[in-house]
Amino acid sequence: MADNEKLDLILSELKEVKQKVTGIEVHLENVTDKNIQTVAEGHLDGIA
Repeated sequence: MADNEKLDLILSELKEVKQKVTGIEVHLENVTDKNIQTVAEGHLDGIA
């Protein structure tokens, strides 16, 4: 396998990893924001 073929393979795999990480970040952000909002609303209900 030539060097440029190896580089292409590495770049392809890196692209896949970046896409997965981005998906995980978005999922965590959405879930975390929702859970924080739920906790905050529960906390405010206890104060009022």
